[in-house]
Amino acid sequence: MYVRDRRINGDTGEWWQDVADIAQQYNLTNSELQNVNLLTKSAKSENHSNNMAINLVSSSTTIKNIPTDDEKHQQWLKTYSSFDILTDDGFHKAYEIFDNNRQADYGYFWQGCFKKISARQAVTFLKLIVYSEKLSFHTIRHAFEEIPQNWKDRLAVQEIWPQLITHLASRFPVNLTKDFQYSSTESFLACFELNIHNNKTNEAIRKGVRQGLESSNNFESAELLFQFVDYISRELTVEEAKELINFTLSCLEQFIEDDYADGHWNDDYQLPKNYNQGLIYFIYANLGSPFAEERWRAIHAVIRLYRLGCYKEIEQLIDCLDKSILPIYLPPNFAFYNLNAQQHLLVALTRCVHYKAQPLAQFKDRFATLAEKLNQSIIITYYAKQICLEIERQQPNSFNPDEINKLTQLCTSQFQSIDEKPYSYTTDSPWHADGKMDNLPEFHFPCDFEQYWYQPLGRVFGISAQQVQDIAKDILFNEWNIQCSGERLDDAREDIWSELSHSRHYRDYEMQGRHGTYPDVDTFSFYVAYQLMMVVAQKLLENMPVIQESYHEKCSFLEWLDRHLLLKDNSQLLAENRDYIPVIRREWRQASDSDEWLWNITANDFIDVLIHRDYSGIWLNVEGSSTESEYDRTENISFLSVLVPKKYSQSLLLTTENYHDEYDYYCYLGRFCSDRYNRDIENNITENSNDIIAYQWLEDIDYENDLEQKDPFASEIRAHPSKLCKSLEKKIAIDYSKNYKEWRFDDKPCFKNIYWSAEKAYERDKETSSAHYSLAKLEFLQEICKKMNMEVAIQINIRRRYTGSYRRKINHDRNLPYSKTFILSADGRLRDTRKSYQLR
Repeated sequence: MYVRDRRINGDTGEWWQDVADIAQQYNLTNSELQNVNLLTKSAKSENHSNNMAINLVSSSTTIKNIPTDDEKHQQWLKTYSSFDILTDDGFHKAYEIFDNNRQADYGYFWQGCFKKISARQAVTFLKLIVYSEKLSFHTIRHAFEEIPQNWKDRLAVQEIWPQLITHLASRFPVNLTKDFQYSSTESFLACFELNIHNNKTNEAIRKGVRQGLESSNNFESAELLFQFVDYISRELTVEEAKELINFTLSCLEQFIEDDYADGHWNDDYQLPKNYNQGLIYFIYANLGSPFAEERWRAIHAVIRLYRLGCYKEIEQLIDCLDKSILPIYLPPNFAFYNLNAQQHLLVALTRCVHYKAQPLAQFKDRFATLAEKLNQSIIITYYAKQICLEIERQQPNSFNPDEINKLTQLCTSQFQSIDEKPYSYTTDSPWHADGKMDNLPEFHFPCDFEQYWYQPLGRVFGISAQQVQDIAKDILFNEWNIQCSGERLDDAREDIWSELSHSRHYRDYEMQGRHGTYPDVDTFSFYVAYQLMMVVAQKLLENMPVIQESYHEKCSFLEWLDRHLLLKDNSQLLAENRDYIPVIRREWRQASDSDEWLWNITANDFIDVLIHRDYSGIWLNVEGSSTESEYDRTENISFLSVLVPKKYSQSLLLTTENYHDEYDYYCYLGRFCSDRYNRDIENNITENSNDIIAYQWLEDIDYENDLEQKDPFASEIRAHPSKLCKSLEKKIAIDYSKNYKEWRFDDKPCFKNIYWSAEKAYERDKETSSAHYSLAKLEFLQEICKKMNMEVAIQINIRRRYTGSYRRKINHDRNLPYSKTFILSADGRLRDTRKSYQLR
């Protein structure tokens, strides 16, 4: 789990070697540790070209040669050799030229310096760098990354090293006290280590940070203040920490109003019996949080506890379903969303039971009782039922036949479905027919609820959205006995919601759930209206027949319910489909920005993103898109492939190459294809041979879930798996994995759906690096070409732009997409209008 967590975040650094060493020591295996040499590399600019995967057969242009290290150094000498960089004045003049006219990365400058200076002069130069008042911390850090190993091996350097690090830490204490930086195993600090197995560097950092913070009287920065507190707490004993906290709180209490936050401590409050119980209550409270992100984090916490074998803690969580948690975990002035907590705990346990049912089997009767409970949310019934059925599947005879029959009938209609004229059928609910809904008080549900939430539910049973609302109001006032002062529910968090939805807030929160989408934050009105809808759904299912739509593959009620389920197939979360971020990324991310970056896209860029090579051979990117973002630079790449008869392939290439249109900018391959809903390639060839020259061979599967997009562990991934169209499936026997992420042909991997994403960026002008694309094995594409007697056309579009508001004005028309189309033949030859490559 640790390796997966690190890899999906794209973490690299020397600490991976420590992980590999520990795994070897304890005989732990993980296939990803085979890549440890690549993972430990620092994020320096590399040649990412896939040219090793191809043999150039013919070309009308030449590929630009990459300068060698010696050529780079000769260029460095031409620019900087006239300066005596061992003197303060000479060095700073050289660095000023580099900084003002930067066309290369820091490594280029510092490598040149270290090559010019002999190892005997190492101490002098290192002192000059560290004590320079003109260099920033990050500039100095870049210098330390390039220090030659033979310098570090010198006795004189080893003696002066702690002094240099202490001085550096005293100058930049803020940079060395952050959690993600302050650790000798973190790659961020690896450059300051002489020997990773001694702790002299850590001692020097601690000494320098203490000197820097103690001599500073400027704590106006909240960041510096809290980093100091976090740092100094490492140096305190438990008793010293308690004493300091008590003193600090006593100083603050005189300024705190009586009604501030949760108010004064009530002596009647009970504390958890132990730390474990405190943690469990905290997780359960977050399962009922108004914030979707916090609920998702709590779901993942439950799943992680289960997978780690913390079954006593899971039992404590299950107990929370029946009895309330301690009041100290609940906001005294705000409503606790208890139904949300129950619902999301059951979601987590549904995922857990698919890992292993045995730990939950002892609670089977509790889950069965919960599933069969009347007048509750259909969602709670559904997940409790799924847990029971999975226990029975893994451990047969856990329930007797009568119990299984009863469980199986839950969430299904016991009435004969209405199949005739389903689009025009309307009726009244039993309660409206009996006149039981005539005297309901006026009440307004949140915006859009009638049309986009209640109306789809009513359509399943042939009743109006107004009647669904009436049933919801009856439950609200006569069963839940909720009181409200007017026609809307009072929300104690109204000021908080107002602040979050303010246009100047640092991130955008969707508060309304517009047009049926789920919001980022549940207001009290949304929470009540949503949970009422689920209770109404249960009532309607128990009392009315379902109208069966002809285009639904399963019961129309279950089709409606699918829209509101957090687990798409009851067994896997979207976040679990998240792939590792590639270790090798687009080369421009490591290069300095330049005025030419927007349009400096070459033919090699298209080859780099098209062709992938791994231990099993060559793969081609045939579908999907990716976004690479670095600061305010963003590159969007999209892929599309189609089958094209051989006689049309060259014409297609020329058409896409010479296409010019004022509005479209590039020639989209899809316009040459048959009806997207008709994938019978052979019939189309016969019937439309004069009109259609290309055929789509992949079908998209609707796998995305609006709810799971709120999961921060899913970040920005979009699960859009592809599968072969039916016409091709008849020709080529393919085995799909359950989530369609991997296909196998002749029992070998031949196709992969990849979804990766960096951590979600919440800044308004920041995009997240992410990708969802499909890779096809070269041999598999060749087999398709042979079977269909066609060729594969692959189109790649690359678009670059600046996203920062202050940079947008320089985009102009230069951020239009660059497009290129390739044709792959059955013999493994890849060509465009100018070049031909033999893939091997």
